[in-house]
Amino acid sequence: MIDFPSGEMVGIFGPVSSGKTFLIKQWLKTQNRFVAFDYSGEMLEYEMYSQAPKALYERLKENRYFFQLSYLPGPEVELDFHYVLWSLWFLPVKKLLVCDEVHRICPVSGVNSDMETMLRFARHANLSFIGASQRIADVSKLFTSGCRTTILFHTREIRDIQAIDDRWGCGDLVRDLRPLIYDDYRKICTQTPQAVVCKKGQEPEVIEL
Repeated sequence: MIDFPSGEMVGIFGPVSSGKTFLIKQWLKTQNRFVAFDYSGEMLEYEMYSQAPKALYERLKENRYFFQLSYLPGPEVELDFHYVLWSLWFLPVKKLLVCDEVHRICPVSGVNSDMETMLRFARHANLSFIGASQRIADVSKLFTSGCRTTILFHTREIRDIQAIDDRWGCGDLVRDLRPLIYDDYRKICTQTPQAVVCKKGQEPEVIEL
């Protein structure tokens, strides 16, 4: 298992059923203070808030030292992200924000002011961030360049391989990874996936999930 890089900005990329959500859930088991901005509805086992930023804010004020929460945004994704981010920002504790489908708020075409502020100053607010997406080619370079750790799962999408080569130079490694094989009928994993871990200042490394 890949250890959670606490205190960092982390990117996780791979197609559907590649292992992204499994890895995130394993990491969250070790965390006492997090909000999962759960656009895809994968984190329903946690205390959930749906399009209710005020209720989320009140819950965080009630106990800032322990919270394991998920927030399901509505159609105004950027507005919901704004409320969730700033509800967390000024809590005087170390905390984690997880964002599935991060390309929805951090597209390759550009980022809004909330996302830019978070990417540039999260460490000053003691905020760790995990952003996950199926397509790295759809995500802004401002995010991927700000990640101290990036996890890449198997893909053969040409645009993604090109984007990976452009940013980390390890497209061949990612293309040749062993993918996840999951038996939906028996609900078991029949093949454990590999991932490429890219850390700033280090060579990309293939790791067993």
